[in-house]
Amino acid sequence: MPAKPPNAQVEFGLEGERIEAWTRLVTVHAFPNGGNDATRAAANLANLIRKRYPGAKYKVISDPKTSEAIIDFLLSVPNSEMMEFNVFKYAPAGDGLVALQFARRVKLGEADAEELSGIRQRAIKEMAAYEMGLVKAYFGK
Repeated sequence: MPAKPPNAQVEFGLEGERIEAWTRLVTVHAFPNGGNDATRAAANLANLIRKRYPGAKYKVISDPKTSEAIIDFLLSVPNSEMMEFNVFKYAPAGDGLVALQFARRVKLGEADAEELSGIRQRAIKEMAAYEMGLVKAYFGK
């Protein structure tokens, strides 16, 4: 039996921004190994966030109808004056998973709590409505 390919990701940033200094980033991920349980993958990421970034805020939302899961989290970027918001949507793809990630960084003071909350709510709503077929197709699933 041939070995499964390793995990893969492709990042898309804003034109003119170096990847090391991004402010908005969209990433597509493929996880061919480790099963196709989206809720478990989101929970595993939540555990990693909890360990690496104590005090970070996060939430996992599972959709039993589609077997998809969303996790969003907000954390302070180490050694900077930036806050980072991420939302991932995991979806089964054969024996593995694919994920779509939206991330945004803002400098402290450039956005208030209300604006960050609006960004979060909009990103979660749009991610929940997003059909993962294009992400699966990108990786040939």
